[in-house]
Amino acid sequence: MGDSPFARAFIVQSKDSVGAKETLNGSVQAILFEHLNATNFNPVEVAIGPGGAVFLSGLTAEHERWHDLLDLARRIEAAVQ
Repeated sequence: MGDSPFARAFIVQSKDSVGAKETLNGSVQAILFEHLNATNFNPVEVAIGPGGAVFLSGLTAEHERWHDLLDLARRIEAAVQ
């Protein structure tokens, strides 16, 4: 991801660096930064692959946090299409 604010804030692992840069376009990076800086930040690990995406989070007991994760997933899905 080069030497960028995104690369300093997130760990990106991929066997296909070109594909990773295409998938993690400016829109996806902005969405992830917004989530990271949200007041009610909910830590999540996102794995994006050819068949879809997986969002991993710890214990999420509050109803609002589920909605935050679903919103994050929907926004990322729209940004990579």
